[in-house]
Amino acid sequence: TVQDVTEVQRTEVIHLPDSVTPLDTLIVHHRKWKSFNDSVFEGDIKIWKSDLTRSFHYHNSYYSSAGSLKAYGSIYKDFAVNDSSSLSMISTMFDSIRKFSDLNKIEFAELMVSCIQDVPYSLVLDQRCDPALYSDRLIRDQLNKGGDCLGPVKFGLQSPVEFMSDLKGDCDTRTLFLFTLLTHYGYDCAIFCSTIYGHSVLGVSLPSTGLYKTYQGKRYYLWETTNTGFPIGYLPKDISNLNYWEFALLNNQQKTQS
Repeated sequence: TVQDVTEVQRTEVIHLPDSVTPLDTLIVHHRKWKSFNDSVFEGDIKIWKSDLTRSFHYHNSYYSSAGSLKAYGSIYKDFAVNDSSSLSMISTMFDSIRKFSDLNKIEFAELMVSCIQDVPYSLVLDQRCDPALYSDRLIRDQLNKGGDCLGPVKFGLQSPVEFMSDLKGDCDTRTLFLFTLLTHYGYDCAIFCSTIYGHSVLGVSLPSTGLYKTYQGKRYYLWETTNTGFPIGYLPKDISNLNYWEFALLNNQQKTQS
């Protein structure tokens, strides 16, 4: 089962001698997961601590009112651009799996998305992880049940590098990371947000079936990232009304919602 696979995860922090990389530390997460055809993959997610420090400072010095979809689209775009060059060791890991397993474009996208779907869910909140601070019922329920939580975090969002350093992410942290990674590989993709559902999902323009929204004649299929087994184009029924989903960011022109 997927649970059996995820039980073998481990995390390491490797301090390298000054002669190799002066004053730097390698953060490593070994991951093992199932993709959609039940193939099992594994590899090491690696991030330099110096890159994490840079991303953290960029994140916390970034100014935005963050009250609108357009504002969040700009945050997503700038965080993706800022962190993209720091994910080279992660893309190298995925490249190695793709070459060894001879994956086509759709299978390769499934490989990356399924890896992130497999990461245990963590709330990322802009205030402390105290249920009394939140009016949102889902957040309160998650916190009252002792669900994993990270907070306070500015904008209630982790940057791609921050996410890869601790593997703590909820919906928009995950979609932002995958948007950044898929953009690196030339996929035409998007971030969708819903204020009604209080949720974010990935969108990818690939041959598929299921739920999609159209921009400039292209179909962007919605893709859930917060739990295992969700194929492209499928959303749970309670968040599947397309009228409640909006484009926040597209990478074909790095366009934000206006």
